[in-house]
Amino acid sequence: MRSWPVGLLELFGACTWQLPARIQHGRPLRLLVRAGLAALACLGVLAVIPGQTAGPFLVAALVCWFVVTGRSDLGRPRHR
Repeated sequence: MRSWPVGLLELFGACTWQLPARIQHGRPLRLLVRAGLAALACLGVLAVIPGQTAGPFLVAALVCWFVVTGRSDLGRPRHR
């Protein structure tokens, strides 16, 4: 008996399976620009404060920013 209605592996598999279609039906250019800005910001953080303890935290924060705000550029998920 499962404690979740859908298993975590099944949910992860469904999300990754639909990701290319969601990118295609969403705003791919805007998502690409957002990814480029996040990557440049990460490189900038690592160039400005190399070897500091705040570097990995700031890079993780930028990655989280990209993941959270990037959802608005994806298309709607397909109905089952």
